Amino acid sequence: EQGIEQGIEQGIEQGRVQTLQENVLELLNIRFGLRDEAVAARLTAVSAPAALRQLLRHAATAETAAAFHDALREVEDAS
Repeated sequence: EQGIEQGIEQGIEQGRVQTLQENVLELLNIRFGLRDEAVAARLTAVSAPAALRQLLRHAATAETAAAFHDALREVEDAS
């Protein structure tokens, strides 16, 4: 039973991570017309919800796509 609960929790966490990744990509598309498979692949490698929330904030507030790329690089370097 504990294994089932742990599996459910892991599934929920994976769902949160995937939703955050998708939200960042959607926001980049809306704001900058950015549909970059390389960025999508790099975001997929980020699995920490806190880092993804930080990237979501950057996607919402960055003045340019290049500024977002800088923020993404910082997150990648920190992990």
